[in-house]
Amino acid sequence: MGVFELLKDKAGQAADAVKLVVVAITVGMGAVILGAMKNNMASVSTNISNATLDKGAEAMRTFGNFIPIIAIVVVAVIILALVGRLRAGE
Repeated sequence: MGVFELLKDKAGQAADAVKLVVVAITVGMGAVILGAMKNNMASVSTNISNATLDKGAEAMRTFGNFIPIIAIVVVAVIILALVGRLRAGE
């Protein structure tokens, strides 16, 4: 299956856009949950729990920084698909 055959799948492109939104929402909610856990565990203040929450928050920030790059790639794929359709006369 060629690249342009994959790009012709209109339903697949819509699904990719929905997947991107779901990932962004999931990362945002994960960050909110980690922040709430850290605030609520301030009274516990064990080194292991704080270190684990800090590492989790750092991972969420790192992954969150990649979301704009992923969005640019998804948009580029959709544009390539549109150009391919126009060239094919669809």
